[in-house]
Amino acid sequence: MNWGSFAVLFFFLVVLLSLLVAVIAYVRHWAKRRAIAINDFSPTDGLFFKRYVPPSLHKKYDPESIVVSSARYSRIKYLEKTLVTTVVLLAIGIVSTSLYLHSDKYIAKTGLAEDEIGRLNYQIIPFSETPDAHLPRLDTVLPLLRRKDIVLLYDKPDPISGSHPHSNPGLTQWSKFLTSHQVKYMVCRWSRVNSCITHHADSVVIVLPGNWDLKILDDLLLKDSNILLYGPPNDVSEKHVVWQKLRFEKSEHYYEHLSIVADQKLTLGFDAGLQIKVRPSFFGYRAVSEKAQAIGIHTHNIKERSFDTRLYAPDLSSGRLVWMDFSPNPSDHPPGLNNNNLNSLTASIFRYLLGITYSDVATWPLGKAFAAYLSIDISQGNENIRHILDLVDRNEFPFNWYIFSDYANGNKQLIKQMGSKGEIVCKGDNNSKFTHDYIVEQVSRLARCKKTLGLISRKEIKGFSPPEHAYNEITINALINNGMAFFAAKPSNDGVPTIINSSRNSNLIVAIPNSANTGLIPWQTDHFASEETLSLLMSEIDRSQQLGSLYSVTIKDEFISDKSYVLVLNEIASYLQKADIFFSSISGISEWWTLRESLRNNLDHDDKLLEKYKPVLLEVDERGHLQRNDLYPDKSASITASK
Repeated sequence: MNWGSFAVLFFFLVVLLSLLVAVIAYVRHWAKRRAIAINDFSPTDGLFFKRYVPPSLHKKYDPESIVVSSARYSRIKYLEKTLVTTVVLLAIGIVSTSLYLHSDKYIAKTGLAEDEIGRLNYQIIPFSETPDAHLPRLDTVLPLLRRKDIVLLYDKPDPISGSHPHSNPGLTQWSKFLTSHQVKYMVCRWSRVNSCITHHADSVVIVLPGNWDLKILDDLLLKDSNILLYGPPNDVSEKHVVWQKLRFEKSEHYYEHLSIVADQKLTLGFDAGLQIKVRPSFFGYRAVSEKAQAIGIHTHNIKERSFDTRLYAPDLSSGRLVWMDFSPNPSDHPPGLNNNNLNSLTASIFRYLLGITYSDVATWPLGKAFAAYLSIDISQGNENIRHILDLVDRNEFPFNWYIFSDYANGNKQLIKQMGSKGEIVCKGDNNSKFTHDYIVEQVSRLARCKKTLGLISRKEIKGFSPPEHAYNEITINALINNGMAFFAAKPSNDGVPTIINSSRNSNLIVAIPNSANTGLIPWQTDHFASEETLSLLMSEIDRSQQLGSLYSVTIKDEFISDKSYVLVLNEIASYLQKADIFFSSISGISEWWTLRESLRNNLDHDDKLLEKYKPVLLEVDERGHLQRNDLYPDKSASITASK
């Protein structure tokens, strides 16, 4: 009990009751004086009346007037009772309203008792991120590639490179790759292509940059050939070239990273938006297609909404075609490259060209294009938070609220409303960072936050988002010891959740990414929700949709200075409420990601979750086309992704 606040309330009640007693005493005194005059029904019989009251006033005291006064007395008594009742009800109403509105100050704070702290687990538990075993492996594809005839088709000289006319960087790069992996190949000129392919009908043709003969390529596809296009054609510097819905045009754009597009023929098993630091082998052009397998994004200019193609595989009636713009050799790229990712991407290209069938679970429930969540980071609290609550209530947006337990103890009624209109995510007890190396401190702080928010909101608290997204290995142990399902703090440019496994039990923790939103910079620094800010945020949504990744926006309440910000938030949420988007709470994303991991590894899972999320199985068939099959209600479907 907060005794200081209670004393103030008690003093207020004493004063109010004293005034009430004074009013009632006055009314009763006034009514009693009136009653003395009214109850004397024979005033004219007295000697004093006859001698001193003038005859003109005698009429006032006749029996009829006395009856009228009696009725007036009854009205006064009724007025007295009404007044007393009104004052009492008013006093009760004022006190009750004050108690309700300020109950946060009068009720003791929720927290952990000493015995509860003593029962907490403080174990240091080994954990690790679950490796993605569904990425294709180059060492399993190479034996099949060695059984094929590889033809390097090129034209000499190579004006694109600007190098010596007898050198071809594409030829050098692919010769190096094939030789290093002990794959036999032959070099063929365009003038001899018919004889080369005649002797090697079941070959993989790697077309190097140069003067492409598109008619010959069309004929090869009609013969059911497997073609790998590398780089651009020569004449792209003079005019644009369009072939198989792939457009080459002159451009000075430059990319240092390649971003994977989810759920495409060449990218099954890859995380959506996975960035691989591979630069194009040739410059001065751009490629554009409708369905890219990997794209380059203009990170220096977020306003640019056109995403250039860097990997492409169209649907064909015969043959298979892949276009790529990067070398398969790790040594041809700048430092910082993840060699495993590049090798997996190269393996996926040849896996497709070799006609291998493979499958994987679609990235999001119902096979939707991408996913998104919105969060409000509560630290100060202001009146505009109530406007956001009204917004969520009207539109049923699945908002997430990051809240300190100290803040919740002082704003219990507000927290209850947030819990009824979204998901409460623990942010810790206060804004001090979760980077201390004391597991006792981190476990107890997290347990206190979980209990406080759970009791106040009357909802189960499943997740954690540490202050300033700062955490360490001790934090992961604190999450495991407190039975959390997810934490939203993982710094990521990919926008993809990851699974954290502990050796203690089978429960998984999902690390939810908090991607940096460039569009929030003018909002937070300029404190103005302009049309440009909204446009930038929409560009980032388009990027996530193109990649099939997870989009997130976390807005701090300190930047929500007026209703215009709430309107921008409404525009963002409304834009996300499309049929092809998994717009969810963070716990929904976490639950789905855990189910997806179970399905991919053929582990036990809850059939109710199958009904809830209705996962989709994607498969590349023998014709090289991508097929969709529902995993629900057919619970017996298995995942046969090739490594």
